[in-house]
Amino acid sequence: MLILIPHFWSLIPLSLLAFLRLCCAIAVKRAQTGRSIGAGVVAELIHYCHKEVKHAFLINYNIMKNKVCCLLIFLFLSCEGQSKNDFFLLPYKVGEKWGLADTLGNMKVKPQYDEVIDFNINARNYGKIPPHSSYYVRKNNEIFFIDAGNNRYFKDYEIVKSPNREKGIFFKKNGKIGIQGPVFEDGTWKLIGDPSSYKYDNIYQYPDASSLFTIMEINKKKGLMFYDGETVIPIEYDSISHSNSNDTWEFNAYQLDANKKIIQTTRYTKSIKFPPPPGFSRNDDSNLLKRMEMDASYKKSYHLSEYDHVYYYRDKTPAIVKDNNSGKFGITTLSDLKKIDFLYDEIFTVEYHTSGYKDKSKAYVFKRGNKYGFFDKYNKYLPYTDEYDSIEQKYYTTKDINSSAPPYEMPYLVFRKKDKYGADNFNDVLFNMIPFEYDEITDRNITVKNKMFGIWDNSSFRTIKIPAKYLSKPRLIKEISSGKDRAFVFEVLNKDNKKILVYRNGLELYRKK
Repeated sequence: MLILIPHFWSLIPLSLLAFLRLCCAIAVKRAQTGRSIGAGVVAELIHYCHKEVKHAFLINYNIMKNKVCCLLIFLFLSCEGQSKNDFFLLPYKVGEKWGLADTLGNMKVKPQYDEVIDFNINARNYGKIPPHSSYYVRKNNEIFFIDAGNNRYFKDYEIVKSPNREKGIFFKKNGKIGIQGPVFEDGTWKLIGDPSSYKYDNIYQYPDASSLFTIMEINKKKGLMFYDGETVIPIEYDSISHSNSNDTWEFNAYQLDANKKIIQTTRYTKSIKFPPPPGFSRNDDSNLLKRMEMDASYKKSYHLSEYDHVYYYRDKTPAIVKDNNSGKFGITTLSDLKKIDFLYDEIFTVEYHTSGYKDKSKAYVFKRGNKYGFFDKYNKYLPYTDEYDSIEQKYYTTKDINSSAPPYEMPYLVFRKKDKYGADNFNDVLFNMIPFEYDEITDRNITVKNKMFGIWDNSSFRTIKIPAKYLSKPRLIKEISSGKDRAFVFEVLNKDNKKILVYRNGLELYRKK
């Protein structure tokens, strides 16, 4: 830009040049963090430059003003090209009607629908792939399938909600439900699946099965289908019950007479062996935090025989050594023995996981007086300089929103300084840093302040900044993938006790009017 218009830059006073450079830096920073300058901000910048130029130049004022405006518009357009904000549209409610807006809150499809039942976002990746997002919307008693341009598809089909699933949607033809679903192909939306499958009267989830099994009904007869499409029980029965033990499900399928009495029972069995959740390496974490004492031969091999108590964890290194005289603890690597500093009242381990990763990691913690801190395992287990009033080991139950795999438990850490909680980045860039300004932190990244809830997550590929001002914990309802990046939409209760959607940047997808 400097090369293209050098005469322009030479005419700008130093203060204005510094200001424009600052604008450029802000724009680049916002683009890197997935935000945009926005047309409103550009207008303010133009207004500011308008005044600065007017006071700075006595000649050629109008020409200079126009060039400043052109520069800022160019800057705006350049940063928009890098921003991820306008690459997809989200449901946005105004009053009691729903439309679609970008992630800055600019309406793109005017509010006209009574409900957004579900939506799927396929984000454009840095402008290379055209977006093909879809939305199930209801207007009066009709459900439509639309795209981001408010174009309606599949007008020859009736679209109905499942009575047993919050976001379940079915396509019907001639009054019968079929097993077909939409896919974006060759630049348009199409239905894939068996077109001759429109024969079912009802389809719904089998109770207490975490979406594993689906009941299929034809003429009041029931059958059972596994989540991958396998028929477990043919559609021949009036009722189905089950019992399950570990990975085996046993079903009893009943045929009843006119008085609802059982006349025949048939047993079916389904064995289930789930793969680990996506990105999860199954390993033995059961003894990750179990401390063991070295026996005499083990201590001798590492030249630690002089100490009565030497401990280790599953990885066998480092060694936790207790001084015979002071009772204080020190730490040393078994591969690089050195003088041991016995400075700590206790040394123990905690476990955690990082955003986007499901493997559990272990960290070594020391207690010295009333303070706690970490050892740097990447630097010979020297202590980090930061210390805390407490380090709390916690666990939460989570589930992959896009997977039918069962929930699983994961560990996380919470730090306290004085009376406020936060989280520090003690392990390079993998850990979620949360400012020390909250009354409590739960479920790894849910922040609590004055009994109100929000989210703070700034770890790799996962930026979420929702202020703690909601009556309920934000509930994840949609995860959007864009290359390595992830975007998220949450459901919360606002201060008026109204259920609304919030985007990961804190934008409320709702306004009263």
